[in-house]
Amino acid sequence: MIKRGLERRVERLLSGERRRDDLHELYLALRENRGTGDSVREIGDFVAHRAERKKGPVTQVVRDVFTSADVWLGSLMGKPRSWADFKPAIEANLRIASNEQVNARLGLTREVARSAAVQAMKKIDKVQPLTEREERVLLYFGGSFIWNPAFTDKTVFDELKAALIAADLMDKADEQRLESIRSYLTLYVIALMHGSSIVFGQNRRAELRAGFDNKQRCLEVKAILQLQEALAIPKPVIMPFCVFWTGLTPESHCSDQLVRSRGLWEDLVEVADDGRLTQVD
Repeated sequence: MIKRGLERRVERLLSGERRRDDLHELYLALRENRGTGDSVREIGDFVAHRAERKKGPVTQVVRDVFTSADVWLGSLMGKPRSWADFKPAIEANLRIASNEQVNARLGLTREVARSAAVQAMKKIDKVQPLTEREERVLLYFGGSFIWNPAFTDKTVFDELKAALIAADLMDKADEQRLESIRSYLTLYVIALMHGSSIVFGQNRRAELRAGFDNKQRCLEVKAILQLQEALAIPKPVIMPFCVFWTGLTPESHCSDQLVRSRGLWEDLVEVADDGRLTQVD
């Protein structure tokens, strides 16, 4: 009975109906399936626990970016930093950095650089000399501020499609029909994440805010980090960074009110009947 209900929800989506509750129920069901993509589990967890998130890929990215930024900014400001500070930053940046970023800076694949960094950290713990490559790798991962979004709209769509097929809720022949919900799915995730809080570390919080505050004017969700306490400075340092990146533009996918807004949105948003994001009245 439950599976038949999920199949009906999928069929409604494929037929052009756009119901938030259908995606809610699908994500809640799919997040428990073995082999499900990270974005499917994470979005399902946002549905279940929207107000606060304390674990998952988005929380891990926020935690890692905070660690990277804390050490990087502290070093620029002349704050004393020890190996005990740099080691977590290296480990965080190893998780964050993409293969393209690593290759551009080091001329190495991500896996080769990771292997060299892990070996170098072991040597430092044992007070052993490093090779030239290991030194270069540690200088990059320990002395850089690196960030990447947890997910993109492409990742979210592709992993939902794979999860639906794996759960036998959709035939592979229906892949093209699913394309019709690509934009709606992206807007659904933006509205879902916007306004949530990420709790990490020693009761630190990062608020999630959506908008299009970037050079490309693309819709995104950013985490707002505050580094004042961590850096022990009198003035606040606010660092917003993207955790969900999309290729959608506000002019085509938002109400006129949101298009005219500047910066990140403060009020809750939802997907209206016309398929555009709008402010919740």
